[in-house]
Amino acid sequence: MTPPPDSPQPSSESSGIPLHLYGIMPKQKKGLAVAGLVLGVLAVVSFFLVWLSVLLAIVGLVLSVKALKRKTARDIAVMGLVASILGLVLVAAFVAITTFGWNNKMAWDAAGSCSYRVSSIGRGIAIYQAAHADQYPPNLEALLGDGVFLYDHESLRCPLDDLSDGTSYFYCAPRNNPTPQDGTLPASFIIACEAVPAHPVTGFFGPDESNNRRHVLWSDGRIRLCTEAEFQQELQKTENRRFAKELAKGTNMTPRERIKYTAPRDEE
Repeated sequence: MTPPPDSPQPSSESSGIPLHLYGIMPKQKKGLAVAGLVLGVLAVVSFFLVWLSVLLAIVGLVLSVKALKRKTARDIAVMGLVASILGLVLVAAFVAITTFGWNNKMAWDAAGSCSYRVSSIGRGIAIYQAAHADQYPPNLEALLGDGVFLYDHESLRCPLDDLSDGTSYFYCAPRNNPTPQDGTLPASFIIACEAVPAHPVTGFFGPDESNNRRHVLWSDGRIRLCTEAEFQQELQKTENRRFAKELAKGTNMTPRERIKYTAPRDEE
């Protein structure tokens, strides 16, 4: 039974009886719990402001834990704890996705730039042939020697290679230039490629450098970014066995040696 309004309020200190037995609930101090919840919510909504969100989440987490230890406004404190943890999780996910996405973008940009440079080699070969009675250039340096190939030395280097001289690519002219009697070269005839695979496969977790790819240039002008498994399959074809043999030499050459190398044309 609740005492009349004009009657003196009982005191737990004087009577030794808890106030809730009189129907009077003591007021809880909610300041810490509310502050923890507010900071946790702010950490969630500002997750893209990484350092600010982390700071808000940590402070909110500390305040919520203190409120739980004091057993004040437990429900609010739990919500603050959850919100602060969620803020930290969102920040971690945002940083991871942003980092992986940026790394993927760099890998895509490098692959695109390298593909353009390989296509420049293909165009240079076509220009050289037009000026030299349909003959293939003996080596990559020939594309720069007489002004037929109007690209600078950077076009002969993969953007991922920190080279000051030479080339990142290996070129092997066909053993014999085609004649009307011999017919044209097979479309699957490889004439150039990157000397070593340099472009990682991209994915959700960023570039996978354990499975690098290389650009390959075919005689019909096609360019493809091949995995090593795909590239080795192409090298097994009859028309590419000579290229495979010469490439084995080219991988052991310096960039400067590769740009000058002329593959013998009279042997299989």
